[in-house]
Parts: sequence; structure tokens; C-alpha cells
Amino acid sequence: MNYTIEQQSIANYGEDELLVRGVAGSGKTISLLANAIKKCKESKTILFITFNKALNQKIENLVEDSIRSNIEIKSFHSWAYAEVSKILGRPNKPLWDNEKKKLIKQIVDNMGRDYDNRFIDDSNENLEFLCEEFNFIKGKNLRSLSDYMNVERIGRGTKVRLMPNSIDREVIYNIYEKFEKSKKYACKFEFIDLGFSLYPRIEDVSKYDYVYIDEAQDLNQVELQLLRKIAKRGFYVCADDGQKIYRTNYTWAEVGANFKGGRAKRLNKSFRSTYEIFKFASELQKKDTSLRGENYIEPEFDKTMKGAKPTLIDCSNSILRDAELIKRINSYQTNNIDGKIGILCKNRNTAREVQGVLNRAGIDAFLQTGSEKINFEMDIIITTLHSSKGLEFDYVIIPEFTEDDSMYRDSKDEDYWNNQRKLWYVAFTRARNKLDVMYFKDKNSLLQEIDSELYIEIKLN
Repeated sequence: MNYTIEQQSIANYGEDELLVRGVAGSGKTISLLANAIKKCKESKTILFITFNKALNQKIENLVEDSIRSNIEIKSFHSWAYAEVSKILGRPNKPLWDNEKKKLIKQIVDNMGRDYDNRFIDDSNENLEFLCEEFNFIKGKNLRSLSDYMNVERIGRGTKVRLMPNSIDREVIYNIYEKFEKSKKYACKFEFIDLGFSLYPRIEDVSKYDYVYIDEAQDLNQVELQLLRKIAKRGFYVCADDGQKIYRTNYTWAEVGANFKGGRAKRLNKSFRSTYEIFKFASELQKKDTSLRGENYIEPEFDKTMKGAKPTLIDCSNSILRDAELIKRINSYQTNNIDGKIGILCKNRNTAREVQGVLNRAGIDAFLQTGSEKINFEMDIIITTLHSSKGLEFDYVIIPEFTEDDSMYRDSKDEDYWNNQRKLWYVAFTRARNKLDVMYFKDKNSLLQEIDSELYIEIKLN
């Protein structure tokens, strides 16, 4: 691979800490991997943490067999699960989000007899907040009521205010402790428990000469603290807050890393998407209030990478949408037999529906709905917006550009919209040459933030 000067400086970097910030498609992962491979050839032990199993596959394919024994490539959860199993015994069955809400609802309902507080409320909005707040407690490595009472609570948006040392915090922590006891009694665990439970046993956790983390912005504080402590010689991370799709709250100082001065590098130029696609996607970052100061990377637009403008398609109903989906797939496969098509869906249910539509039309596609390995030999891959991170396709089709129907409109605060901007930015920038965005219900409000000159709009009848 031919590296730019900026990418080469990352590949050759040799100090103890490194932070790489870069826009989507700027070569962050490849540059970091080149550095790791170099260290492997020097017989150093490497842990390379990726965002998901799809990225694991892509990275493993780039590592030579002769050095494979020196590098461990895993997502954080798969690595941490193995460490927890080794040190604490194999975890119980996972507790899924819907089960978590039901458990919290039972606790809140039982506490309602003795408490008069705004958080003793089994409304869906309050249960959503409590689920997120419990994740905040563990993600911030808070292990006592006094820790939680005094920590600064940022990143909640505009809807809920939690002042330090308030009765609200006491009530929330009381619910949290009851939830943890109930979860243990039910023999369940959450994936956020893995890093939290390993941190006190840091001496027993496997150590590596160098730890590399791709998409570090989506790990939480305790997970990053853990990974920093097991790196004996070097701690190298890639992060782009513009692609942050999970809510995390930390500073690098809290993690225990010092990325000041020459320890931080930036990659501003995208080499994946055409100018038209990248410009379209980057519009969403202009109103993202979380991207300020060092968290924002000013993109460098390469106007020589020309292509078609993204297409917004009002399909009126699902029947027209499905017909247009099949039409476009057939057209792309006819005009470019080697082109890869990614169909990115809001959730797994939509992904399964799309697979059914294609099957009935005699079109083969790989459906990625869980932790299974992706068959990259297939010309068409159907996956979710979240699971698409790190992937890229010649053509991307998004069959449902709508908002989250599970939330009431008045609960969609600034924090919600910022996270939505990041999620759709990730989805749009998976496309190299062509981006089609469809809807047949109300279109997403975020479209109002994108200059209409940057896309072509089509209405099907």
C-alpha cells in the first residue's frame, strides 16, 4: 500500500502513547495496523482491539501467517469475555435490553410504596434513562454511592439534570444496587459488566507489549483504563468522535493516557468516498454540538474524487420501495460485475425483511444479524447501521431513512440528535461511489440540515 506522509508517520511511530484522530475513510485503521505489524516482526506481543467481528476478519486477512502468533485481534467484548472466563469463571447468560427494562420496572414498582421521587416511575422514558444511567455508573468505574454522588454528570442533553449530592442520585443508586442484586439472583450478566468486573483483578489479566484500539471512542472509561494498564510498552488508539455511536463520558487523563504534543496525529482527508458523498455526510457534523474543539476534525474535501450526488428516494410505500431496491441492485450488478453492494438497515427486523424481498426476487445476499462472520465473497451484504462501522462498499443503499419510532418526539433532546447525526454519518460514509437513501414513511428530520444542492431527490408514484 502507498501511504501518505501523515499515514507513514503513524506506521513508523515508536513512542509509548499515540492518539490518531481521523475522518471516515482516512486510513486510520490501516496505518495503525501497519505499525502493529512492524512491532510483531520485532517479536513484540500485540493486542489489537477492533469494533466488531467484521473488522476482525478484515484485519486478520492483512496479517501474515508468520507473525500471526504475536498478535491477538478481537473486539473488546470477545477479549474481555475470555479473560473473565479465565479469572472469574464463565459468565452467566446475557441480560438483553428488554429484560433489563422489565427488571428495573419491577424494582421501581416495588419501591413506589415507600418513595416519593421523580425516578420512581415506570414510564418507558424513565426506564430508558435508568438503563443509560446504570451504564454510566459502570462505564465511569464508580463503585460506591459516594463516588456517584460527587462525579460530574455531563452528556445527558437537556432533559434530565442531576446535581451532585442530590436526593435524586441517592434514589437512583438505590435502584441500581437493587438491580445488580436482582440480576445476580437471575444468573444474568451484561456486556458492560465485563470491563467493570475485570478492573479490580487487573493483576490477573493478560498483559501485552502493545495495545492498539480501533474506534476507541465507542469504548467506555473503565474499558479504556483496563486496556491502558495491561499495555507494558505502548498504548496506541484511533478515535473519531464524529463516528461515536455509543454514549461514553471520559477524558484521556481519566483513562490514564497522555496524548499531548507529538503523541496526537490527525488525518483530515478521506480516501474512500467520492467528494459528493463525503460532502453530503459531513453536513450532519455542522450542527453536532458535541463536536467542538479537539473533538472536531475539519474534513479536507478532495474534489478530484468525483461521482454522482447521493439520491434521496421517496418511495411512498414499502411495495414501491422494494421494487426500486431490486431495480437498483440489478442495475449496479449489470454495470459493475465486481462492485460490492451494502444494504444498511436501521435494525435487524428491517434487515430480515430486506433479505426476504431479495430472496423472492432470486437475488443472493448475505444477511449479517449477529456475531457470525461476514461472507465477504458475497456481492451483496445486508447489515445494520451499527454493524456497518469499519466496512465499505462500492454502492450503499439505505432502505429506511426514518427516525426512531420507539421514542416520543418530546424526549428527543440534543443528546439524542447528536448521536443520530453520528450514526447516519457512519452509514453514509460506508459508500465509495454511490449512495441511495430511501424512505416510505416520514423522512428523517436530519435531512433539513443537509443542503438540498448536495443530493438528487426522486419521488416514486
